[in-house]
Amino acid sequence: MMISTFNELNIFEYKEKDFKELAKLFRDVYVQTYPSFDEKFHKLYRFEEILRENTLVNSQVWTAKANESIVGFLALEKNFIDQLYIQKEFQTIGLGSFWVNESKRIYSDFLELYTFACNEKAISFYEKHNFKIVEKGVAPDEKMPDVKMRWDSE
Repeated sequence: MMISTFNELNIFEYKEKDFKELAKLFRDVYVQTYPSFDEKFHKLYRFEEILRENTLVNSQVWTAKANESIVGFLALEKNFIDQLYIQKEFQTIGLGSFWVNESKRIYSDFLELYTFACNEKAISFYEKHNFKIVEKGVAPDEKMPDVKMRWDSE
């Protein structure tokens, strides 16, 4: 079945039974997005650790499923989009916009996030949603330039 709109996806709160699949999706999308990063950052155990030790402890997490397979997830930690990863073939159907708008509805005063400076596609996506770059820095793990982006309610 071809998915043409995010309305055809099923959105769920994260369930522990989905851990391995979620970690694999997280890693796979990261590797697709940042293939030139040092391969030590592409190891599955690293993404499992990030999820176990940070994301799942501190954030509300939702998954999107197509045909019972996870195709994306959002992790939202008080006014902060911690993670938003969507399989490449599902990135143009409105799921990311849906999750950003839901995040704005939940935290209607402001939202912040970090993305790598080289991820022009993500920066452009967030700029379309009225986020602005407010800070430039270096990611602590990868030691790659990153940007902090912020949306403020008007």
